Formats: sequence, structure tokens, C-alpha cells
Amino acid sequence: EIIKYKSLLNQKEEIVDKLLHKDYKDSAEIRMLVEENYKKITDYEKTIIQQEHQKVMDEQKEKLEKEVQEIKAKLDQVEEKYGLAKRKIHEMKNEIIRTQRGKSSSEQKKFKEEKSLIIKTLNDKNK
Repeated sequence: EIIKYKSLLNQKEEIVDKLLHKDYKDSAEIRMLVEENYKKITDYEKTIIQQEHQKVMDEQKEKLEKEVQEIKAKLDQVEEKYGLAKRKIHEMKNEIIRTQRGKSSSEQKKFKEEKSLIIKTLNDKNK
């Protein structure tokens, strides 16, 4: 930036020297020279302002990206817990189904045994 300021200062000195040493016949030439210099200065100032704004925007972007990463990490943790819970529910469901099948098969066995006992008893009585 020091080099830029020095070059800007040199440009100003050159323009002032031109204005002092040259004999301008028309004030329009002087105005044009001054306007060109003013435009260079304002362009440089605009560049500095834009750089400052860009720096602020970059800092904000970095901060937001960090927040996004934190949120993604939390989301990943939640998804992992959800997956574990889903697997656990599936295991519990399968266990319930196995238990119910076991109960129903043992109940069916008891029912068949009672039925066969009743039939046997009836057959014995009929004989």
C-alpha cells in the first residue's frame, strides 16, 4: 500500500508540475487533466474500500462456514443416533415376533395335545 500511495503521490506531483509548467490555452484541458487525476484517486479509494468490504465479507463467510460445519457435525451425530435407534427398534420387533411365534407354537402344541387326549378319551369310551 505504501508503494501505491507513493505512486499516487508521484502522479499528483506530475499533474501539478504539468499545470505549473505548461501554458494551457483552454481551461477545458486543465479540467480534463484534473478530472482524470480525480478519477484515478477515487478509483484507488474505491479499490481500498472494496478490499476492506471483501475482507469483512471473507471473515463473515469463514464464520458462517464454521457454523455450517458445526451444524453438519451435530446433524451427523443425530443421524448416527437415529440409525442406532432404528436398528434397536428393528431388533426389538424381531424379538417380539420370535416370542409371539414361540408362544403360539407352544400354545398350538398344548391345544393339539389336549385335542388328541380328548379324542383318545372319547375313543376309549366308545369302545
